[in-house]
Amino acid sequence: MNRRHSLLVVLMVTIAAWCSPMVAFSQELPTFGPLDPGGMPCGLIWLRLGSESAGHLLVSGRPYFVWIAPYKVGQAYRPASWRKFGPWTFAAGRRYTFNDTGMADNIGPTSTDISPALASLHFKNWSTDPGAWFIVNPLPPGCGGSGGGPGDTPPPGGTPAGTGAGGVPGNAGANIFSGLWTGTFHNSLGGSGTTTLNLSVDGDKVTGTLDGDSITNGRRDGQTLRWNLYDPVNKNTYSVEFQLTGEGTGKLTYQVTGSKSYTGYVNDYKRK
Repeated sequence: MNRRHSLLVVLMVTIAAWCSPMVAFSQELPTFGPLDPGGMPCGLIWLRLGSESAGHLLVSGRPYFVWIAPYKVGQAYRPASWRKFGPWTFAAGRRYTFNDTGMADNIGPTSTDISPALASLHFKNWSTDPGAWFIVNPLPPGCGGSGGGPGDTPPPGGTPAGTGAGGVPGNAGANIFSGLWTGTFHNSLGGSGTTTLNLSVDGDKVTGTLDGDSITNGRRDGQTLRWNLYDPVNKNTYSVEFQLTGEGTGKLTYQVTGSKSYTGYVNDYKRK
């Protein structure tokens, strides 16, 4: 082969490489599973940059893959550029975090109220702006097998359902919220005490009472609930956000304005 022919071959190979599609992400797709009443897969999580999800409860000793895809405004989750990590096997009673770059374990103990054979997996979006999709395969217990179907387009405005929270296995419908919850509140004034939350969720509508005061403007956004309260005695208005932290457990934060301005939280809600 002469020099001219060799240079021609190199040039043709280079041009072919430039013209060929670069596969930076997997052309595979994760299993999305059945859809929740909001039209999103029950195991799918969307996180803003810098946010962390509640935990998936996973079966210990079973290998799992984590899938992540950057979110683009107006783009559905299915055609996103999915990338697969793993597999990892999780130990019972351990809490794991996936943070875009790897897996860290033993961040804190996992509750064994449900089963000592479970581990929990949390997601952090540290680097993807404006947000990222996360899902684990095989799907968490209760999310079913393969599926998908309609609901691939996020709601109008480009904000997917499940913003900032999610990952709770099982049916992602209203029954994971509805019922009587009890816990201990703490506020920035130094107060604390027992609190009782009676929730009813029907689709995206949230009603009920918190310590006897009626919920108003209640709405569901994936695995997060938001509502307002008005305390006629102290003439205070409460802005409240409730998130699931596991199966039958949740946390709540609130901000108060009116006669006094302060904040508070409940980190140990349990459903009766």
